[in-house]
Amino acid sequence: IALFDNTIPNQKDGLLEEDEQSYCDFQQCLTPGGKKVIADIENSLIGNERKLKAVEKICPQWRENIEFVQRQKDSNEVNIALERVKVARSELNEMKENILQAFFERDS
Repeated sequence: IALFDNTIPNQKDGLLEEDEQSYCDFQQCLTPGGKKVIADIENSLIGNERKLKAVEKICPQWRENIEFVQRQKDSNEVNIALERVKVARSELNEMKENILQAFFERDS
């Protein structure tokens, strides 16, 4: 029995192997200001255990998301990513409402 689908490309942290080198070199692409932003956000979360747990629960890949934004040269890429997040959040909220509605209607 095959436990894994071998047709799916090997991935590391969501990246294809051919992108791995460019991801590893991303620190070289960051400006000093970008590096400072990342460090400041990480320090503000790491210093507050309650806040860190809340952020990690909602967004387990928060570090990668911050790094993604800081690497971008084109603000349009950031806007596209933010729009995707808004759509996903909206869909999730709609799904929650449907589940709650179905739950309350089951006994009616």
